[in-house]
Order: sequence, then C-alpha cells, then structure tokens
Amino acid sequence: MSEKPKTQDTERTMKDEIKNKLDALFVDDANRKIKSEQKRNIEAEQQAAFIEQFRAKTDEVIAPAFEDFILYLRPNGWNGSVQRKSETPTGNNYGRGVTSTSSSLERVSLAFTHASRNIKGIHNTNESHFTVICEKAKRLVTFHEATPSQAGGAGSAKLDDITADYLHEKLVTYFKKLMHDARPYDER
Repeated sequence: MSEKPKTQDTERTMKDEIKNKLDALFVDDANRKIKSEQKRNIEAEQQAAFIEQFRAKTDEVIAPAFEDFILYLRPNGWNGSVQRKSETPTGNNYGRGVTSTSSSLERVSLAFTHASRNIKGIHNTNESHFTVICEKAKRLVTFHEATPSQAGGAGSAKLDDITADYLHEKLVTYFKKLMHDARPYDER
C-alpha cells in the first residue's frame, strides 16, 4: 500500500502569531458592529422621544397659538386652518416618490385664506402657509413659510424655546410679508 500524498492544505499553515492578529481584528470588528448598533438604537429612542415631545408641544402650545392668531385676524377678512401632518416612511420612500433622507416626519401648518385676495403660494402650487417642522435628527424645530411670491426656510429653534408668544412674533413677521404679497389694490 502506498501512503496518501499530502495535500496543499495540510502542508501550508500560518504561524500562530498571524492567526492571533487576524482573530484580534475579527474581535475588534465585531465590537465596533455592536457599538454601532447600540448607538443607532439609542439615537432611534432619542428621536422617538423628541417626536413625542413635539406632538405634546403641538397640542399644548403650537396649535392653540395658531388658532388664537387666526381668531384675531378673522374680523379683518382673513381666515386660516391648522393642519397637522405626519408622514409615515415606507422603507426609504417617504410617500413622495423619491428616496428621502429628511428627518422631518411631523409638521404643523397654519394655512391662510382671504375672501378678496389671491394668496395662493408661490407658483400657485399651494396655499400660503407658515409651518413648524419637527427635525428629529437635529432635535430642533424649523420653520417654513410660503407667500404668493416666496417660499423657504424661516429659521429654527429649540423645542423648549417654543412658546405662544414666540410663535406669535414669528407669525407677525410672516404675516407682514403675506399682506405685502397679497395686496389687491396696488402694483408691486
């Protein structure tokens, strides 16, 4: 009987020192993965908590401040509605037909109307509005405004800084722009 020839696998072996270095790399990589997952979980919990705080602030401060503002404007022919919007992500598509990395899933808008003035938003695509947006990733509240001639960001604030007085001041600044853009009686 002849002896089995040795295979390449049994003839080639790495030094234990090399194997130990590789094993250390694999352990480090596994630890980084665990830490990364823990960090993502903590971030997700913090974002969920911020969204709940935003919803509570909306119920207690933002919506009532918007409603008070509109009540004061009504005798002068202005009207408005408070609109709440929660976007529910489906995978990476946030319902708009495009992949979005936006961190804003909650928003509250005050949409304005007037019986005798054209106050559609810029490009006649939507109504004029002032919107408060929950930016969960940044843990900030941002503002967006649209009038017949312009639309864009209007600053940001910490959620704790949002009070009825703060919002009323922001709304007066916005409303001045809206009135200017919606004047039916003179040329701009």
